Amino acid sequence: MSEQFLWEMINVNIGAVTFMSKLIIPKMKINRRGLILNVSSGGQYTPQPLMAVYVATKCFVRSFTVGT
Repeated sequence: MSEQFLWEMINVNIGAVTFMSKLIIPKMKINRRGLILNVSSGGQYTPQPLMAVYVATKCFVRSFTVGT
């Protein structure tokens, strides 16, 4: 995989989840309601040959979701 492709995967799977949550959560607090549904992948539970970065980004999504 090219370096550009890896950065795009990181930006889509980590950056987008993080910054969209940052945009939405303050409004949800003001309204005192809301729901964020993050979709991850079952692949995060087992090692995937040649897909380490993808799996790592999905592990981040799960950890971020549980932690917030």
